[in-house]
Amino acid sequence: MKAFPPEICNLQFLIVDDFPSIRVMLSASLKKLGVTKIIQAPGGNEGFKIIQENFAKPNQIQFVITDFNMPTGKGIDLIRQVRDIDGFAKLPIMLLTSQDELEVVLECVQAGANDYMIKPWKDEELAKKITDIWNRNK
Repeated sequence: MKAFPPEICNLQFLIVDDFPSIRVMLSASLKKLGVTKIIQAPGGNEGFKIIQENFAKPNQIQFVITDFNMPTGKGIDLIRQVRDIDGFAKLPIMLLTSQDELEVVLECVQAGANDYMIKPWKDEELAKKITDIWNRNK
């Protein structure tokens, strides 16, 4: 499997999911693709706090991958909170969810998610989605 180009490998990623096992597996997938800077959050509320705390700092979040259904702040709420702040208008956000209902996915995309993937993922598909989102948001 081919690694990401350096511009993506050097991004600060934020993984937001309530299942520690998903966060660990997704981190491992990103590391296999060359990403070295990964922060994890167990829910949307915690994820938004991390995004706010690191804004305009060297470790600013540059790409968010979030689950939809979490007990401490749903993914759609995180997406809306991020998009409501001017400085975050171009922050890439990908929804990674087990929700395969088109209505849920469309709601998240309308709220500002750049794209989505259904769990479980394949590393090749993950790499393509992230690369496509990054290239569209440059």
